[in-house]
Amino acid sequence: MKVKNISNESLRNQKFIVDKMYRKLSRWLRILGYDTIFDPLLNDSDILALASSEERFLLTRDEDLEQKARKLKVKTINADGKTIEERLVKLQKQTGIELTLPSEILSRCSICNSKIVSISKEEILERILDGTEKQFDAFWICTNDNCKQIFWKGHHWEEIANSLKICQELIDS
Repeated sequence: MKVKNISNESLRNQKFIVDKMYRKLSRWLRILGYDTIFDPLLNDSDILALASSEERFLLTRDEDLEQKARKLKVKTINADGKTIEERLVKLQKQTGIELTLPSEILSRCSICNSKIVSISKEEILERILDGTEKQFDAFWICTNDNCKQIFWKGHHWEEIANSLKICQELIDS
């Protein structure tokens, strides 16, 4: 089965906040284009305040935090699974998130959650390796001045697509 590509970012309007137990899942949600807060320095009170005020789904395995969240009417999700694919599928079934790659490039930085914009190769030559420069022409950069992570469609893009294909197979089975 072929992994679908979509470009309409408005379809990705769910917002998440993720506690320390789901760090990897937070990066995946960002890769998929979802506004996802993950900050290991946030305490439970901060997490609950943000989840409530910004109407975010709270992803946690912490039963105490989950109970506190439910008292505040915060939507909580435990997306436990053995693999990241199983976790993503469980999350998809509970929230309806799209398990597809954006058609062009990621819309959010997987590191800091900020927006990503296209940048010319010439503007970042000093920040990329020679092999990367020679092999790729399209680059994107995080808009957060404290991050400025650079992205391109390298081998990792294929790995992401393969994981999403596994997700689709799990959904179809």
